[in-house]
Amino acid sequence: MSLPGEAVSRERVFQLWVAHRLAGWPTSRILDFERWLLDEGQLEFLPAVRDALWERTVEHAQRAVQGAG
Repeated sequence: MSLPGEAVSRERVFQLWVAHRLAGWPTSRILDFERWLLDEGQLEFLPAVRDALWERTVEHAQRAVQGAG
């Protein structure tokens, strides 16, 4: 049995791993992968994929702001 903090830590490690794996993928491919996960009922992976998309969106927005400033 694991402690709640351990589960969160493992979850975050997994999310970071997914983000790293998807880093080289174009956004359209990640969205296709997300749809495939939904179609296949692989719902446990969706939070990590969506987190990777969110981080990418934030990074792009930050670069756009820095470039405009």
